Amino acid sequence: MNPLHSFITFVLLFIPFICYVWLKRTHSHKTGLVASLIITLIVCGLIHIFFDGLEAPLLAAVAVIIVLSVISFTTNNALYFKLEPAIKSLITSGFLLVFLALGDSVSLQILTSVTTSELLGSATSPAGIHDIVQSPEFMFLIESFEKHLIFWGLVYAGWMTYVAFHYSDIFWLIAKGAYIVCLLLPTALTTYIHLYHLI
Repeated sequence: MNPLHSFITFVLLFIPFICYVWLKRTHSHKTGLVASLIITLIVCGLIHIFFDGLEAPLLAAVAVIIVLSVISFTTNNALYFKLEPAIKSLITSGFLLVFLALGDSVSLQILTSVTTSELLGSATSPAGIHDIVQSPEFMFLIESFEKHLIFWGLVYAGWMTYVAFHYSDIFWLIAKGAYIVCLLLPTALTTYIHLYHLI
């Protein structure tokens, strides 16, 4: 899935959480859970139809939503459902850490896929693009970025756990919606500072 599709998927999967918060305030916690699950499945169907299938990360994210929704519904405790962004971020950081330790950067895989599938029509030749992506300097940049991304992913998981326990549903929804900003901006900044001091 290319970056545009990933962003659209993020926006679509945010809709069930908006409905959950609204229905919880106007009806009940369980009504919000049921509606959010139904909408999540509908969104998955739309993604499957328009984006040619469901990829493993998306299926894993949906599985987390389903499991936490069931636990939250059976216990009638909203906290379990509100821990979804923290658990998802924790799992994502762990996943990236494992692959990075194995010397198989996920970010590099995604970037390589995007450059080979979408940039081949540009002035740069496929061989030139491949040489740039596979250069030691570029790979070091991506590896540094991914390390900082893992760190901020863990920070975000901790922050969302705190928010789930201590803040309102509206504040929780805003914090969840700021997921990409809360990860990418600090990651880009600290990666730049890190590399700047290495030069």
